[in-house]
Amino acid sequence: MKKRGIIIFIIMCITLNIILISPFDKKKTSSRELIITKKEEKKLKGTFSSSLDKLETYFLALNGKKKIDFIFDYPDDFDKTVNLTSDNENVVKIENGILYGIGVGTSTITATLTDGNTKNYQIQVTDLIVPPTLNKNKSYLPCERYTEDEAILLDKILESRVKEMGEGSRGGVLAAARFLTLEFPYTIGYFNENGRLNGHGYRPYIDGEGRYYHKGLYLSKSKYKNIVKSTKTGPKM
Repeated sequence: MKKRGIIIFIIMCITLNIILISPFDKKKTSSRELIITKKEEKKLKGTFSSSLDKLETYFLALNGKKKIDFIFDYPDDFDKTVNLTSDNENVVKIENGILYGIGVGTSTITATLTDGNTKNYQIQVTDLIVPPTLNKNKSYLPCERYTEDEAILLDKILESRVKEMGEGSRGGVLAAARFLTLEFPYTIGYFNENGRLNGHGYRPYIDGEGRYYHKGLYLSKSKYKNIVKSTKTGPKM
């Protein structure tokens, strides 16, 4: 009988413990779940973007500079200050929101807003191009001036300039012209042939598509194999 009473007492204690303690533990668990839920529910207040979002890499001339213009889709009262940081300040330094290319190499630029929204941009600084400069006395491009790798990189730079402004758009055409005129360090002879409808001295008539290239600058021999035909009246399309 005594043994039975002890067993009943133990069962009652266990039951009482469940009644008294379980709600407390459940409350603690609920609090933890609430905190986690609140963290998960924390949302950004908007979005922001720039023309560099279209690119895998932005190419910056050594000693050149670039200001990233952002577009915001945020409430009017939101602080739209963008904090820019560079993970390699020996390549790209940032002053007053402007990127400066101070060394050949690559750097990741992080743009952060006050709500924690971030974007990363890969910047490659190269000496194959120059800061945009109007130079009317550029020399003509010498034969085999660039290595295969350099020629490929220059094609990528030109392509990225067009993509940034919009392929197939007027902006893309202007970007290509701007690159060749202001950033490429040489004058390329065959670009001067485009659209010359009348003969001029030793330069014969050339139709409106007198350039023989299809895409890129054709600075290396590996690109020549893609040329179907080259004549003064334009390529065979």
